[in-house]
Amino acid sequence: MIKINRKYFIFMLVILSTIFVIACDNNQQIEDKQSKQLEEKQSNHQQMEEVSSTISLEKQFIPPNFGVDEFKINTNDKFVEFKISYRISPQLYDVLSKIDSKYYFELKIPGNISSIINKDSTGLVPGAIMEFNSLKYIVTLNIEVDKPLTTSEIKEIVQNQNGYGLYIYDQDKDAIHYFDDVELFSTIRK
Repeated sequence: MIKINRKYFIFMLVILSTIFVIACDNNQQIEDKQSKQLEEKQSNHQQMEEVSSTISLEKQFIPPNFGVDEFKINTNDKFVEFKISYRISPQLYDVLSKIDSKYYFELKIPGNISSIINKDSTGLVPGAIMEFNSLKYIVTLNIEVDKPLTTSEIKEIVQNQNGYGLYIYDQDKDAIHYFDDVELFSTIRK
């Protein structure tokens, strides 16, 4: 049999115990670090949600924070396309980009045009995502018609741009602002 010196045995036992303790302590530090990072991420996410829920868009889309530069109607026998060029203020840009908020547009069709296309609104269309510090955007709202439009109906739609109401909705799809006549609103001096 192998004879082991008692001092050598104690020395080996101390070395192995030290290695074991250091390894366990390292694992504990890694777990603590991961736990702390997870808590920070959850805290940041919760703070963003709180900021998002406390900032209301309700009074943000009123002039001069929001304006329509141009309202165009293009159509063929199968669909009607409405293009709205709009601008926002730097303050509204900051609000929308900070909270990464979604907003929506809807165009209400006036009665004389609604009777031609058999629709009274476009439905909700998402607004632009705030990027590149741009303050001018275009939203396109389309309506497919049930039956092909005649040449006279197309002419009627394109020539009559008055009376279209523009609704703006927040991220919860609650109406927050309404412009009674988007064509008239687009002619107001900037």
